This record gives sequence, structure tokens and C-alpha cells, in this order.
Amino acid sequence: MNMQPNKRAFGLALLCTTALTLALAGNAHGHGGEVVEDVPEGMVQSKVTERPDVAGLQIMLLEGVHQGLLVVYQGDDTLLFHGEEGEPFLRFTKDQVEANRQSETWQAMGKDTDADASRGETDWVSVANTGRYAWTDPRLTLTRKPEQTGKEHTLGKWHIHMARASDDECNGISGVHYWQPLDEAGTAQASKGGGHNH
Repeated sequence: MNMQPNKRAFGLALLCTTALTLALAGNAHGHGGEVVEDVPEGMVQSKVTERPDVAGLQIMLLEGVHQGLLVVYQGDDTLLFHGEEGEPFLRFTKDQVEANRQSETWQAMGKDTDADASRGETDWVSVANTGRYAWTDPRLTLTRKPEQTGKEHTLGKWHIHMARASDDECNGISGVHYWQPLDEAGTAQASKGGGHNH
């Protein structure tokens, strides 16, 4: 099969796209940067303040409009994360991650919305074939804008309970919601003290 016409067509499309990109860039450069209006006063962010001391466990907070958690687990035990109502939510081993389809928190994330959470049973389904999983947890998102917006300050606390299968005792992950002011350029202002706990 002769593929030469397709290669020429691709090359022509690439050339046109490059030319258009350069033209737009030159136009933007000639007129200065685009002015952004209505820059928000600030944003609500989350921060991890306490994490469990479990061998092989790493926890990272993911930034975004809806913040999330990345959990990497390489330990020998089984870890169980609980949902907002205390229900079994996610189950980690070093070889896989499972989600409880009946968890209200799982369903609030838009997962398995056809499952009947009112049954109160667990229905585990594999969501990862390694001990690594990330999700946007609703407990990390706070949409309420504070009355005081001039400086960084704490708005409230959040907690995700976690237990080890071997002893059923593990405090979990705790953190705070805080207000982060932005300057006119839309960048975070430096903390002036009296903010959230680091």
C-alpha cells in the first residue's frame, strides 16, 4: 500500500498548523499579553496536617479546583479507608486497590451511581492492579467563601479515617481548609502569619 499521499497530507496539515500558531503568537506579542479581568480575591485550599505512621505508605495532596489524594502503598498489611459516613470506602494492598460500590462517598464521586448504597453491604470491585490510586475526595473540597478575605486563615478541618486490618487502629489522614488570598496578578500572597498550621 502506498502511504506517501497520507504522509504529504499530514506534513501539509502540520505546516499549516505551525504557521497559524506562529501568526497568533506574533499577533499576541505585538499587542501585549491578554488582560484578565475579574481576578478572584483568593481561593479555598486544603492541606494535610497529620498522616498515619504506616510502613510503606505515601500520601500526597493533589492540587486543583477539586483537590484529591494520591496514595501509594507497598506495605504487607491491608489498609481500609472509610467514607464520609464511616462506611468502608477503599481497600489497599500492595498488589491492588478495591472500591466499595455501596459506599456513599464512592457514589458521590460519580462512580457506580446505579449501586444501592442504602443496602449497607459491601461490594468490592478492583480499581487498580497496584497499590497506587488517586481520587478527588469530596471532603477535601470546601466551596464556602469566608467573610474575611484579606489574609490567609483556617476555615475548618477535615479527616479521612483509615484502619489497618491487623489491629483496626490507625487514626487516618487529617488536614485543614484555608483561605489563600491572591494579588491582582492572580498569584498567591505570602503568608503574613496567623494562618493555618503547617
